[in-house]
Parts: sequence; structure tokens; C-alpha cells
Amino acid sequence: MTLCLVASAQEAPRPALPTIAWELIPPAQQYTRLLSIPSVRRAIGVEEIPTELLQELGAKDDVARKDGSASKEPDRVPSERPDESSSKRLAERIEERLGKEAARRLEELRYQSLGLKFALRADPGLAQELKVSEDQRTRIDALPIGGLPPRLGGGDSKEVQEKELAILDDTQREKWVARRGPHYEDRLPLLLAVQSQPHRLRVPPYLSGASYAALLVDPAVQEHLKLSAGDRTRADRLAGELKEGDREIASQHPAEVEAAELVKMAEERRTAVRESIAKALSKPVERRLSEILRQNQGLLPGLRADPEIARGIALTPQQLQEIALLFQSGTLPRPPRPTDDPGDLQGQFREYRRRVDDILAEEVLTEEQRETWREMTGEPADLQVFVLPFLPNLPPGVVQASR
Repeated sequence: MTLCLVASAQEAPRPALPTIAWELIPPAQQYTRLLSIPSVRRAIGVEEIPTELLQELGAKDDVARKDGSASKEPDRVPSERPDESSSKRLAERIEERLGKEAARRLEELRYQSLGLKFALRADPGLAQELKVSEDQRTRIDALPIGGLPPRLGGGDSKEVQEKELAILDDTQREKWVARRGPHYEDRLPLLLAVQSQPHRLRVPPYLSGASYAALLVDPAVQEHLKLSAGDRTRADRLAGELKEGDREIASQHPAEVEAAELVKMAEERRTAVRESIAKALSKPVERRLSEILRQNQGLLPGLRADPEIARGIALTPQQLQEIALLFQSGTLPRPPRPTDDPGDLQGQFREYRRRVDDILAEEVLTEEQRETWREMTGEPADLQVFVLPFLPNLPPGVVQASR
């Protein structure tokens, strides 16, 4: 089994200590995620997934497309252990729809993807069959997740599998190997989710009003928008009002708020700012100004700061975690360090955002999503402007992973 995402080759080895907590996704989503991959369907000898099974899994959009792309509906991470009876009924339905041999091989691939640690959690009957002792269970739970970077609690897949077998006795080992079936050489999805932890975020002194204000007073932007002398006067006056409005909103809130509250605050402010620009100048000017702003902020900060972008691109949970893994593994470039030359720093930031956007578009987005992003950013503007967005940390809602 190989991974869809690979950490940078230059990354220094680190101890396989998890920095985030992982938990199982619901059984139906586990099967859906497996069946969404064409090579898995070929491995189990099934070309088309019966419509009835898609409906029963509640994931028709996930596997209907041959390219294996996931549904735009968000995954729901379970808060409790899987119910054994419901899991058994689901497995029986899969066998009815796909046939005994296909269902058996699918189950083997599910165990391979889960690994022993999470297979024991997903299938209480497995622990009973293997008769795992308390000491063995403690040692198994301490194992890293095969195929993930060490900083995410992972380790080399082959080494993890060897450690699994070393913990088991001969009888247990034989039963576990039989459950896993023949080794699968191609990619398998990670059937886990990162537990989302509530946290508070610092309210920035400026919201979107300051970003739009920076563009409104820029002579090159005013020329690009073909603003009249009167429009430029109104734009200059409006820019001051927008920045003052940001400061006023920030002063009305505590220094730190819940993430959901900050997102709501930012969206309401952005809507108000765009309405003010459309009223003071015109709707076409506001639309083009928003396109220029998105071009200069970049896709990743846009996903974090602009809910409209998040809704338009509609990243799947798997894509969100692909971005997270790209970012955390070091595959994405890091933001430039501050320098004494503001002009040089601005140039470095523009190049940094361009490189990040190119990687995300190539590695994560579908063609439909790339087209949506092109529509949201409009015709490229040859402008040397610089807008500081929220720092490009991980987008909100990153709770899924794939491997």
C-alpha cells in the first residue's frame, strides 16, 4: 500500500509522536471512501457500484464518478465507537449487492487501510477473535499510523506492519494476516479523521475593510478601474471609512473569540464592505475590485478569510486534509521572512502565493474547481499591489485525511 501524499524528502526524521488525535470515520464512509477509488473497484472485480448500494451508503455522489473524487457533502466524524450490529448489517448488505468474493476482498482492503490499531477499534469482534491481552492492546495503541508523516503520528508502513506482527503471538498473527488478505500494492485511503478541537482566535485589528481600502487608494488600481476624478475622490474618502469601520468592529469584541464567531464576523464585514463600495461607486467596480483582491490574496488565504470562496470552491473533507498534509509535511513553501526592504518582501509574498496556488491547483483541485477559481479571480490584472490577508494557516474545517 502506498500513499497519495508523501512528505518532503528533505524533511528531517522525527519521533513518531502524534501531535493530533485521530478517530474512525463512520463505517458507511469507510466503505464509500474505498469504493470511490477505481483501482480498489478493479481489485475487488467490480466495475459499477449498484445504485441501491450507493443509496444505502448515503454517498451516491462519492463513487458515481470514475475519477474517484469525493462528494461535496462534509464528512461527519463519529463521537462514539462504531455499533457492532449496524456494522455487521452493513457488511451483509455489501455482500448482497457486490457478491461474496468482492465483499470479502473489500473487507480485507479495509483492514489493510485501518491497520491493526484502528481495526481493533472498528471491529470489536476482531479483538475477541484474536484474544488480545491488555498489555498487547496498550502496545498496539502506541504504534504510529502507517504511511503518515511522523509529525502527524505516522511512520513507515512496512515498519508498522512488522511491529504489529511482533506484538501478536503465532496464532493471533495467523488470524490477523488472514483478515488482511494478500498485500495491496496500490493506494488506499485513510479511513480516519482528525478530531476537531475548539479553539479561540485573536480578532485582527483590521478585517476586509482595510484590504479593500488599500486597493481603493492605489493609483494603479484606480487607473485599472478607469475611475473618474469624482470616483477617485469618493474612493479615497470611502477607504478611510472602511478602515475606521474595521477598527470599530474590532473594539466591540474581546481580544479572542471562537473560530466560528470570527468567521461570522469576517463574513458580515465583507458583505457590508462590498455593499458600501457598490453603493459609492458601482457594482461592476466592486466586482472587479473583489477579483483583484482575490488574485493578490491567493487561494489558501482566501479559503480561510472569505466564506464565499470556500462555498464556491467547495473543497471536500478529503481535499481539505490533503491541503493540511501538504502544508504540515513541508511540501508547500513557507511564507517569506520579514526583511528591511518592504518592496522586496512584497515581491517575495507575491511569488510565495503564486507557488502555493499553483501547487494546490495541480495537486488538490479538480478541473471544475480550478475553473470556479478562475471565474472568482477574473482576468489577471498586471498590478503590483500588496494586500495582507489572514496568514495562510490551515483552512477551517480541516478534519479529514487521505493517504
